[in-house]
Amino acid sequence: MSDRTPMKVCIVTREDGLHLNDPLKHVIARSRRRLSALVLIEEAPRVFKSPSYRVRAFLVTLLAMRPRYFLKTVIKSVRCAVAGRAATLEEFARARAIPVFRAKTPNDPSCLRLLAGISPDVVIHQSPFILKRPFLAIPRVCTLNRHGSLLPLYRGLLAPFWALSESASTSGVTIHTVDESIDGGKAVVQEAILLGRKECLGSLLEKGFGMSGALFCRALDRIEGDEDSFRFLADGGESSGPRAPGKTYGFPAGRDILAYRWRRMKDALAGR
Repeated sequence: MSDRTPMKVCIVTREDGLHLNDPLKHVIARSRRRLSALVLIEEAPRVFKSPSYRVRAFLVTLLAMRPRYFLKTVIKSVRCAVAGRAATLEEFARARAIPVFRAKTPNDPSCLRLLAGISPDVVIHQSPFILKRPFLAIPRVCTLNRHGSLLPLYRGLLAPFWALSESASTSGVTIHTVDESIDGGKAVVQEAILLGRKECLGSLLEKGFGMSGALFCRALDRIEGDEDSFRFLADGGESSGPRAPGKTYGFPAGRDILAYRWRRMKDALAGR
């Protein structure tokens, strides 16, 4: 594809100043010539709105992060709130003349019509929704997603927590194609993160999201550089963990978070 016009890329995501916006701003800055549109998803899956989920999200932030990273998370959240629209992904894209649209969900008919009209080669998807077949049929080449593990290990929600909870020696980030399964598809690029003794959820999230913008760009380069013959990475990944690679994880329950915190406290007391 390198001898032709640049491939057309759309980003479909939600505003997330805490984690997602920075890597996607990197993609926008580095791949401006490819980008045809930014589509911002306004709703969240129903389960994410439940009081139970909100309580567990707070607990995992409080108990699975070391105090320094918990404080950094709070400060960044406050800064995003104070900055308002100026810090949003929408304003960043508009400043670079990238068309910005909004949709309720990625599977909503209005979103499907919008994307079909753009006719992208690749869609970068970063909303919490599971994509359905009509969406996946639109991009000519593929839809890409970022996942916080070395797939096929730790499919599902909050993979970094589960890698830490199960004492894996390695975690990482995978940019992969999307199919109708949860974190299925094929890996395009992966990068490993060695888990140190003092690793916590905050440090692992910071490292993972910190490398994700560059990994998205590498994935786009691989596809655009030799679209007809580029090969996906073999299944396997470079991580290690006691669970079978095919297992899919849900969001941690309260007992999972407390068990992790108790184990970390015992390790600290034992000097491990």
